[in-house]
Amino acid sequence: MIFVKHLIKNRKNSGGRNSTGRITVRHRGGSFAKCFLLVNFRRRIFNTVGKIIAIEKDPVRTSFVSLVFFIGNTGHMNTF
Repeated sequence: MIFVKHLIKNRKNSGGRNSTGRITVRHRGGSFAKCFLLVNFRRRIFNTVGKIIAIEKDPVRTSFVSLVFFIGNTGHMNTF
């Protein structure tokens, strides 16, 4: 994945265990840890030129997300 590190968070998996650590659901756990991409759904940026840097499949959602760099937005990158 090409996304910037501050936009990627680890997804918490319980592995079938409750808050005390005991197994409550059998046959869970030991799977691949998926990353969670922070997506800006507010999109309050108008009349600004942006450049799409990457379009990739999100492992958590059933859609594609794109990394957009807005030139007039003090150099911040957003995912839409």
